[in-house]
Amino acid sequence: SVLVVPLMVEKKAIGVLRVYTDKEKTFKEDEIQFLEVVANLSAIALENARLHQALRNDYDLLVAHKYRLDDN
Repeated sequence: SVLVVPLMVEKKAIGVLRVYTDKEKTFKEDEIQFLEVVANLSAIALENARLHQALRNDYDLLVAHKYRLDDN
């Protein structure tokens, strides 16, 4: 059996979280809710990492431009 939950950021899917079992089963509502919580937290963590990297890249560009301006 497979349970798949989307990783959502601002109503946009950025990935999926999949859980596999080697036996056929129907997932219980509490298992589904737990995986949804894990997926939501994972999506938040991934988005925070993406935003942090974007800020770091912008900072590095600003520093590089500042040094070029200071040299002129």
